[in-house]
Amino acid sequence: MAQIEAMQNAKAEFEQGRLQIRSVKFWADGILESYTAQLIEPYSDKPDTSGMLMVSREQMLAGVPAMDALGFQVHIHAIGDGTVRYALDAFEKAQQENSVRDSRHLPAHTQLVDPQDLPRFAQLNAIAGFSPYWANADEYVDLINRPQLGEARMKTMYPMQSLLGSGATKAFGSDWYVSTADPLLGIETAITRQEPHASSTEVFLPEQRISLDAAIAGYTINAAYANFLDADTGSVEVGKYADLVIIQDNLFDLPVAQISDTKVTATLLEGEIVYGNFDQ
Repeated sequence: MAQIEAMQNAKAEFEQGRLQIRSVKFWADGILESYTAQLIEPYSDKPDTSGMLMVSREQMLAGVPAMDALGFQVHIHAIGDGTVRYALDAFEKAQQENSVRDSRHLPAHTQLVDPQDLPRFAQLNAIAGFSPYWANADEYVDLINRPQLGEARMKTMYPMQSLLGSGATKAFGSDWYVSTADPLLGIETAITRQEPHASSTEVFLPEQRISLDAAIAGYTINAAYANFLDADTGSVEVGKYADLVIIQDNLFDLPVAQISDTKVTATLLEGEIVYGNFDQ
């Protein structure tokens, strides 16, 4: 709470042009692999702990409404299902204290979501922020997360299709530099729930696979919405910025497993070429 004035001052001093300062991140928990993601119930292979919070639930319940009242959007780093629930509790408290406004708050990563909390995203107009490239059964998931969580909780990991079906908005990001910044890898993984370029891998929770349309929307119009830019960019429409990538192949014509192999030949920012050219 002692940082709020400095955040307001930074916004006033530095915000201009393409640099918009409207978001605050609460780094609330850690990661599953180190038992620092906060779970609702204890870890299956370490029942003496449910994880830990770097920002307590009480701090979130006080800080989120305070930032919301000042017009800031709140991101909450939420890996564990406990932290996702606490984030939603804080967003709900902000609405109770400040009334419903166009806040666009979101849990970042949203790795585990208890089924009871799935409908709350749409009810609270909270965005589900995902890093979709992680939604596959790599060695971390198979060898570390599965014993940590047990089979029932494993089925709650990156529930993209369930949240879409509930009416929630999902936005995709990379979490670069922890993960790849390449959205084509994330799009392919969101559709297949398999690790791109792996010789053989299981389909991880096939019921959570999403369509190509939905995956592209996660990186374009929904990501723009999450950044309060959907009126200006995120889709190809008259009157919007020509923020575009030109791709070598039509993604809808490619076999799904080849989506991550295609190349970006040009990138435009507000209609100006900033990478590549139209000759390729």
